Amino acid sequence: MKHYHHDSQDDALLSTTIAMGTPLRDQSFAMDTSTADMELYLCPSATSDDGICFNSYRSSSFKKVDGKTASDILDVGTPAYVKPVLFIVE
Repeated sequence: MKHYHHDSQDDALLSTTIAMGTPLRDQSFAMDTSTADMELYLCPSATSDDGICFNSYRSSSFKKVDGKTASDILDVGTPAYVKPVLFIVE
C-alpha cells in the first residue's frame, strides 16, 4: 500500500466546526493539513463573541497551558468524546 505524503511547499488549511468547551458550543477551527496542529483563535475579552474567536471565558474546562498552548474538551460526534485536547492559540 502506498501512502500519500503532503508536499511541504503546498500549504493548506481545512476549516471545520466542532463542539467544544463546557458547556459544549460549536466552534470553527483551522487545521493545518501539513501538520497535526489545530489552531484556535481566542476572543480578547469575556464580552467578545464574533463567531470566529473562541470565548474561553465561557468554558469552565478551558485551561491555558503556556503562552501559545491551551486545552479544552471536544465532542467530535457520538460516541467519540475527547478530553483534553491541546491547541495552538492566537
